[in-house]
Amino acid sequence: MLGVASTGARRPPAVRVLALGPVLLATAVLVAALAVLWLRTLPAANPHEVCPAIYPGPWWCTAAQVQARGARITQVLLLVYAAVVAAATLLHRRWPRAAWLPVLVLPVAGWLTQVAATP
Repeated sequence: MLGVASTGARRPPAVRVLALGPVLLATAVLVAALAVLWLRTLPAANPHEVCPAIYPGPWWCTAAQVQARGARITQVLLLVYAAVVAAATLLHRRWPRAAWLPVLVLPVAGWLTQVAATP
């Protein structure tokens, strides 16, 4: 090298701030969970079917109640997703392999929301 003294010490490799792999996987799981929720599970709660004659009626007896339930479940999924992304990013700074662990929470949360949305 011209005019640059080499000390022989190497700099540590730069660590990415965002755990890209776990975040992409978490995003894919979130999109799949929301697609199943809105395209498969909630339409199965058909408000035109027979509803029991009780007051207040079950949540699947009106279309507005089905949509409100879907919106609440979507909010829960988005909050879990934000927590997973934050945990993966924080873990990735110190222990890069441990950043994959919070992603395991998201499929469980997706499954639980499908169970909660099934009439």
